[in-house]
Amino acid sequence: MFMTEEKFTGGESGRSLRAKGRREQILDAASECFVREGFHGASIARISKLSGMSPGHIYHFFDNKEAIVKGIVERMVVRWLELLQPYPTNLDVVPLIAERARIAATERTRPDFVGLWLEVLAETARNTAVASAVHEADRTIRVAITEQVRYIRAARGVRNDTPIEAVIEVVLGIFEGLTNRSIANPDFNCRAVDDVMMVSLRAALEA
Repeated sequence: MFMTEEKFTGGESGRSLRAKGRREQILDAASECFVREGFHGASIARISKLSGMSPGHIYHFFDNKEAIVKGIVERMVVRWLELLQPYPTNLDVVPLIAERARIAATERTRPDFVGLWLEVLAETARNTAVASAVHEADRTIRVAITEQVRYIRAARGVRNDTPIEAVIEVVLGIFEGLTNRSIANPDFNCRAVDDVMMVSLRAALEA
């Protein structure tokens, strides 16, 4: 089952927390359905059965399957932003980059994530609503990485004219490439590429 990374705030009411919990329950069930049956094979009825909630209850939270996919993509963004939180200024950023990069690589090469992400990307190519959600998510992530690259360059004393936009594309390409490799190569081992991944990331960040 896919679990949300979102954390509830302490000031929310019990009713609000229950509503969020039900919404996450739907997203978990839909994620599992999309992986098992594909976007078009996963009907609201199937999502309803797996979530243990009525179709009417699902429509209370989401207008359609495209809205559910948007919710799934938003959860992915939340996780990226958690890993891109500002680094403490009093610590060496390199070990922190390495730790978070390994977490991200591990999560993005899990079979459940890979299957879900491939379904989302496939639907992006033919569905404008899903494409809009993915494009907005990508913009949000690129903004967050831009801030991190600037911070890392300053902390490491890196001064150059390489466009940050190019650095971001290479950094994201590394992680998205690992996602693809994990499904293309049945013997893929994320741990085995750790050192090379870090060399590549460091070279990109200091380019």
